[in-house]
Amino acid sequence: MSRTVDGGSMSRVMICAVLPVILFAAAGCGGGGDGGGRLPAFAQSAPQQDGPSEAVQDDAWTAGLAVVLGTEALERASDGSALAVSVDLVVVDRFSEPVLSLTGADIVVTPIDCGWGGPRECVSDAAGNATGNFSAPGGAEAFELLFPAVSHPYLVSVVAERSDQVNDWEWRTPALKTFFDTPRGEDLVSLETVQTENGVPTHHVLGPFTSDGRVFLEAIDALSIPAGSPPGMVDSVMESIRRIAAFEGVQSETTRTVLILARQGLTPSEVNSVAAFAVLSGVHVGVVYVASSSWYGFSEASARTGGLSGGISDSRQHGMVMGAMHGLLAGAMPFYRMQFRLVADAGTFLSGGNAKVYLRLSVPAAESTANVVYAVLDVAIP
Repeated sequence: MSRTVDGGSMSRVMICAVLPVILFAAAGCGGGGDGGGRLPAFAQSAPQQDGPSEAVQDDAWTAGLAVVLGTEALERASDGSALAVSVDLVVVDRFSEPVLSLTGADIVVTPIDCGWGGPRECVSDAAGNATGNFSAPGGAEAFELLFPAVSHPYLVSVVAERSDQVNDWEWRTPALKTFFDTPRGEDLVSLETVQTENGVPTHHVLGPFTSDGRVFLEAIDALSIPAGSPPGMVDSVMESIRRIAAFEGVQSETTRTVLILARQGLTPSEVNSVAAFAVLSGVHVGVVYVASSSWYGFSEASARTGGLSGGISDSRQHGMVMGAMHGLLAGAMPFYRMQFRLVADAGTFLSGGNAKVYLRLSVPAAESTANVVYAVLDVAIP
């Protein structure tokens, strides 16, 4: 994958170097804070607001939001005791504008306790079994802020789960409308839904790809509060990938993305299937997830396909990420690139596995009583 930044083209070879099916999923997080054995504040189940009319009780959610653009395993020790990692990430403020004031000292790897959080909460093998904890004693070995010199057109379809598990729809509706109402020249957008009807997952395409997303605003308003049991998402994700891959008549530099809002996760075998098919199809898989319930898998698939991944700790942050989504999809947002080394016992970082890494970001300029933002990275182990 290559990002062109001011000063020239900086290339990085990503694992399965394609970009995102972007997924809004629910996140159930575990693991230690800075001392281990407890969840970081980001990962704890924050109270989810019922709708925009509810009074705001705190302002921690305004500190910012981190979106991971891609991760790369640079080097793995032959005995599986160390892994060198590179990550590109964007940090946005409450107005969806990029935060440009961070330094390497503001971003710290937070240890996670596998025994507290579960087998896929730290380092796991190809089957999803925990292989061990890790630390990052050296901190950031490299850090820089990069400004993209050019952006690119994109083709994206938003796929929304409709079920009783999606309990923050009143916050997703205005966030979706913000994105679809964004002016876009050569970019193309579409909207799909997935719900259970008569016990069967049913996939609806609400309109063709268009450069005028405003045609979907009425359809978004018509979507009522979701109800019914959660539908299986894998078949719908696969169908969305096929639909996007088959679309013709776009420029060669256009990125193809499906943006999915879902509350469910994927098993390791499903991750393998989705990621392999996305790579083969040239479609990007990514995730925006809510920190509340099981979400494993979608972010792992995004890491394997070079996709973006972002975690929401409060429903009000849907507007923050969707307000920035046009720039994220177009590759137009300034981003931080950092490298660090994870160390563990021999046999921890196994080929074909996944390393889940928490980053603690201090945002001193945040207009919030709390100035801490957490980012969760999934790193595919080569």
